[in-house]
Amino acid sequence: MMEMHFSSDVLGFAGTVDRVLEINGKEYLVDIKTSNNMHESYWLQLAAYNELLKEYDYHVEGVAILWLNAKTRTAGKGAAIQGIGWQLLTRTLEDSAKDWQTFQTTFSLWKSINEDIKPKRTSYQLTHKKNEG
Repeated sequence: MMEMHFSSDVLGFAGTVDRVLEINGKEYLVDIKTSNNMHESYWLQLAAYNELLKEYDYHVEGVAILWLNAKTRTAGKGAAIQGIGWQLLTRTLEDSAKDWQTFQTTFSLWKSINEDIKPKRTSYQLTHKKNEG
């Protein structure tokens, strides 16, 4: 699975899943990041995406971030999955469940502060016209 958009009226949010990949015999929900630093909020995003997948009855065995701007200088040692300048970071579903709790708390706070905010658009063009210029 790659670049799939999911939305949920029940959960109240949507997102685009970058990849679901098999890594060492297990299926992982993978988000690709190119930032200079790893932020804890990335794990909250993955936990939310994992809940979206569950709503569509799709289950993974872990979550991972493919960090394409890591400061790694080697191929790593042991079980590390990395190369020069990139790294795959993983979390278990147990850790992701904790991240989901944090996401829910944060999302609840955001909704209470922004209760009057509505989407600018609620429908989108589904066809595209060829530019003749």
